Amino acid sequence: MQLAGLLTILGSAVLLAVVLIEGVFTLDLAQAAVNGHQVTSLTSFDIMTVFTHIYPIAPAPLIFLAFRNCSPRLTSPPTSLWLSGRGAGDCL
Repeated sequence: MQLAGLLTILGSAVLLAVVLIEGVFTLDLAQAAVNGHQVTSLTSFDIMTVFTHIYPIAPAPLIFLAFRNCSPRLTSPPTSLWLSGRGAGDCL
């Protein structure tokens, strides 16, 4: 498997893990608010908002790096990819 494919899989796995953990804290926030636990809901909200800082640090750069490693032509206009017959699917 090429480096670009491995980076894409790794970035997608990290992104999925971050989204799932953030979703758990969102559900916890809602459940705590319904049950009247103000401190727990505030804590869950604080932890949930931390994950918005993780997106640009880990998963997004890995996926963009994978597309950049796939072909330097990906940074050129899309017509050159179409004319060359290569697409993002060729990298995986």
